[in-house]
Amino acid sequence: RLPDYWVVEISGLPFGVTSEMLNYQDGGNPYRGMLYGMSGRLNVTAPSMWEFWDKFGIQQTEMIGYWEKNCPVKTDNKNILATVYKKKGKTLVSIGSWAKNDTNISLKINWKALGLNPANTKIEASYIKVFQQEKTFVVGDKIPVEAGKGLLLVLENK
Repeated sequence: RLPDYWVVEISGLPFGVTSEMLNYQDGGNPYRGMLYGMSGRLNVTAPSMWEFWDKFGIQQTEMIGYWEKNCPVKTDNKNILATVYKKKGKTLVSIGSWAKNDTNISLKINWKALGLNPANTKIEASYIKVFQQEKTFVVGDKIPVEAGKGLLLVLENK
């Protein structure tokens, strides 16, 4: 048995509680953190991330982690993972990379599970200060992911 002070708990959006990454490595990796519903403490990315969450309405989503068998979005690269935040007519896909190089990925999407029609869906990386630039993708596009970083993509009916 480990001493009590070695036990670490994690809570987060799947449990209805906001969570945070501590200040290890400047507040953690915000791209990988979003795979688990986490952001850093009040650091450079936190305020803009919280603003994005509010605008998207993340509190009304169902989080489906990359580790779940039924996660409706996967990537074609085992070192780049995707977690879904799903709500009616709109889905947020969090992509986090452990790849050693910048990589172009394809998304494998179960459109029926998301309740979206691929012929009528736009994919957008919204501008989030210090986190990502705005960019629009077409269904089927290769998506560039920087090594050790990631993206937040909003899939929404047009």
